[in-house]
Amino acid sequence: MRRASLCLALLSPLLVASCSTSTQGLPAVPVAQQCADCVFFQVKTWFFTPDSAAGMQDVLRSLQSISPSSLNEGDRLRIIPRSHDRAVPGIFSEHGRVDLITETSSVTTPGHPIPFVTGSSAGVFTAVLNPLPFSGKFPLNFVSFELSANLPEGGSAIPVNKVFNSGRIKFHNGESLLLIQQVKDKYVVWLVRADFPI
Repeated sequence: MRRASLCLALLSPLLVASCSTSTQGLPAVPVAQQCADCVFFQVKTWFFTPDSAAGMQDVLRSLQSISPSSLNEGDRLRIIPRSHDRAVPGIFSEHGRVDLITETSSVTTPGHPIPFVTGSSAGVFTAVLNPLPFSGKFPLNFVSFELSANLPEGGSAIPVNKVFNSGRIKFHNGESLLLIQQVKDKYVVWLVRADFPI
C-alpha cells in the first residue's frame, strides 16, 4: 500500500514517472490497474534491416495473419490484438535483422500527454502519447500519438534523417499500435501498448 501511495502521488499534469508495485516472486502490477483513471503505456522500438529487397513486403504479408486490417494506405500502421503482440518481433526476424532500441513503460491520466525520449549514437527516438478525456467527440480509449526518429548519417553525431507520424487511435484494452517508419534501407518499428482501467 505504501508503494502504491507513493506512485499515485507522482501523478501530475506534466510528465508522470513510471510506477509499478511488485512482490518478490510475483509479476509487477501496473498502476493502471490500481488507479481509477490511469492509463499504462509500454513502448518498444526496434531497427529492422530486411535481408532482401522484398523483405518488408514479406513482413507486411505476415502481419496480416495477426492484424488483417491496416490503418493507412502503406500498410505500415496497424492495431495488434493483445494476444499477438509478442509475435511481432518474430515476424520481423524471419525476414531480416531486428535490433532492440528501447523498451520502456509509464503511466498517465487522460488529458495529460506523456513523453518517452531515448537518445544514443543510434539517434533520438521520441514518443508522445496522450489518452484523450472522454467526450462526445472522443469516446473512451482514444489516444493521440506522435512518434518520431532522428537518425545521424555517415558517422555524424547530428541527426539528419527525421521521420514523424502522428494521429489518433481508438484502442481496446491491451491492444498495441504498430508503426513502421522507413529511413533509407532500414526501418524503425514502434510497438505501443495501452492498458486502460478495468
